[in-house]
Amino acid sequence: MSWLEIEDLCKTYPGETIAVDSVSLSVEKGEFFTIVGPSNAGKSTLLKLIAGIERSDGGRICLANRDITRLQPRERKLSLLFQNIALFPNRTGFENISFPMKVAGVPEVEIERRVREIAATVKVGHLLNRVPRTFSGGEQQRVAIGRAIIHDSDLLMLDEPLTNLDARIRIALRLEFKKLHHDTGQTLLYVTHDQIEAMSMSDRIGVLKSGKFEQIGTPDEIYRRPKSEFVARFIGSPPMNILDCTIAEGIGGLKAYGDGFEASIIRGERIGVGRPSRIAVGIRPEEITASVECHEKTRTPGKVLWIERLGPFQILDVQLGAHILKVRTRSDHAVNREGPVWCGFEIRAEHILDRSTGLFLQPVADMNGGASIKREEARCV
Repeated sequence: MSWLEIEDLCKTYPGETIAVDSVSLSVEKGEFFTIVGPSNAGKSTLLKLIAGIERSDGGRICLANRDITRLQPRERKLSLLFQNIALFPNRTGFENISFPMKVAGVPEVEIERRVREIAATVKVGHLLNRVPRTFSGGEQQRVAIGRAIIHDSDLLMLDEPLTNLDARIRIALRLEFKKLHHDTGQTLLYVTHDQIEAMSMSDRIGVLKSGKFEQIGTPDEIYRRPKSEFVARFIGSPPMNILDCTIAEGIGGLKAYGDGFEASIIRGERIGVGRPSRIAVGIRPEEITASVECHEKTRTPGKVLWIERLGPFQILDVQLGAHILKVRTRSDHAVNREGPVWCGFEIRAEHILDRSTGLFLQPVADMNGGASIKREEARCV
């Protein structure tokens, strides 16, 4: 059994609002697991169910080989840090951090040692004799983190802890969270709506939508092989381009034909029996080649409508027929103004989308040693 094991967890609120819909999840000991999704996906509700703040309508939660489903929050041996920081305003940094240990009746000598140790870890030693109104936003967050991790727990849960901070502090604290995880080996369950946070910090990610996991996997797996259109559009900045098309055999192999473009399907995969009637293909912005001239690899004419300049790189809005594509290039690229452009790209077989289900097709080996493509249901792994 995994360190945290959730089986068929459900939560419905009055009015038949399904917040968590038969969720199952396994998190290994010492893993940094992030739950990412849009607002109202059920992320915070799932954490509250694990913490015991909310009662589930069904399912089971096991932590460290203990069934904690019906235990009181204080009996579950976990910590939860909420999005909104709630420090005691009239207590010093030391008193805020030490509060859980004092409630637990830990001896003063041990409290002193542990608070100094944790303060050094989260870099708040200079705040121990000050009150929260003198802290910056980032300092308040670090003190709150110190309070959350000071007593031994089997699981540390963080509910969008960086949302209310400015960009510079968010980046700094992302690094500190990762270092904290590395130094302590703590099992972390982290919730965010920010896919950049999820991709940069996590061992694995679960993409949640409407109370269900669309996909669970490593950051690389989710980025390179999304299982659904929702995941493809949610993960990535800019998100994956989705283009309607038809697929047929052409000169040199299987090709995708759409309004304003023609592209090869790479790796020689081919569509097997039962091909969907409505197909689209996905292309990441960095997979598209742009040029000021027509070449062997850039044979598709288009028009640059807009350029978003972002320091070392730029994002081009390129019109191909009825489609507007996002194309990512270096800032010193030859295509640097609005107007005509030539583009080229190839389609990965795993990026062929069944429009009727919203799921990408999965290439599989056929009897002749080639490959065909089948539907794959989105599921937890």
